[in-house]
Amino acid sequence: MCGLCACQASAPADAEADFLSGKASAAAGDYQKAAEDYRKASEEGSVKAENNLAILYFQGMGVPKDAGEALKSLRKSAEGGALKAEVHLGEIYYFGEQGVSQDYAEARKWAQKAADQGSPWGENTLGAIYEKGEGVPVDANQAFKWYSLAAEKGDAKAQSNVAAFYLNGVGGAPKDPGKAYMWLKLSESQGEVTATNLLKEADAILSPEDVIRGKKLLTDYLSTPRARGPAAVDTN
Repeated sequence: MCGLCACQASAPADAEADFLSGKASAAAGDYQKAAEDYRKASEEGSVKAENNLAILYFQGMGVPKDAGEALKSLRKSAEGGALKAEVHLGEIYYFGEQGVSQDYAEARKWAQKAADQGSPWGENTLGAIYEKGEGVPVDANQAFKWYSLAAEKGDAKAQSNVAAFYLNGVGGAPKDPGKAYMWLKLSESQGEVTATNLLKEADAILSPEDVIRGKKLLTDYLSTPRARGPAAVDTN
């Protein structure tokens, strides 16, 4: 009985060791060895290795380029709860990539699973799905809820999306140009072009008082532990 327990306990350790060996091989440029290590680790139960093996198949590195095999490994990894795989698979279905037809129901499924693990990509994607009514009825309140969660985690696209809601006062968001300015500046600081364009458009809407308040909100926000994203944000 003790021997069986020892064998069961060693399996996760072996999988992690082979996964790390695969990462080291990939870093060294030996993708064939990386694929072998990842395959072995996945057979030992590593969903992280299955995800990395999928990437090698997508790119044809160390293995023949094969979208079918890649998707098979990616789905197995996602079904095992690997966050990166959930995000990647969700993106594939959302945009209709890698020879897969666009499928908003599948995209929403994987975005929800990713969001359940705290993924800002999953949260922002759910926001977009509900805002645009992609496979679901349009629900501005749900959109604002998911955008807000992702924005608080520093997602630049979500910050820009939340700002648009505050500018227009929709989805349960009160019309608040000051808050809109704050979120747009946070988003723009990460290079989000949409935020830059919205700031230009908002010039006609924002009063001097709105800008002053927005700058204060931004300064206050950046001083709190919840602030995420680049440390350097232009508050002027």
